[in-house]
Amino acid sequence: MGIGYSRNGYPKEALFLYHEMVCRFGQLGNFAFSMALKACSDLGDLRTGRAVHAQVVKATEDPDQVVNNALVRLYSEDGCFEEAIRVFDEMPQRNVVSWNSLIGGLVKKDGVFEAMEAFRIMQGKGMGFSWVTLTTILPVCARVTALVSGKEDGNEERGWMQLASCQEQNPYFCCWWE
Repeated sequence: MGIGYSRNGYPKEALFLYHEMVCRFGQLGNFAFSMALKACSDLGDLRTGRAVHAQVVKATEDPDQVVNNALVRLYSEDGCFEEAIRVFDEMPQRNVVSWNSLIGGLVKKDGVFEAMEAFRIMQGKGMGFSWVTLTTILPVCARVTALVSGKEDGNEERGWMQLASCQEQNPYFCCWWE
């Protein structure tokens, strides 16, 4: 029921249900943790997300990949890059979703150069990519190109203005070739 709330745009209700589960059952598992962490990310509720993370650490069950991915997403989307990278580095295994969580969070908080570096490392490790990876990284490439082209001609401000103008015209994908 909680995952239904979480997936259908009712994160507050999902967190309320999670709280009820904690009060009734005490120790919860990965399924409940992933539901609560997704709801915290959707709400931008870092404080509650940290409390859920503390419960994950105290749990008898090791966090699975879904919980770790949710933690990376939570921390990176809230701008806590050091914590996101720490969780990411401590993950026993990483998949495309793990990398997408990290890259997407970096992009959301304007960490464009960090996102490009993460993508380069991902590719260097031979990790494949998905359509989510591409739809996340392509606009980043355009933004980096805009910033770099402004710096190359000695006018960094021009690069920022081009970026802003381009995003106003098409916020989802802007790219030009010089």
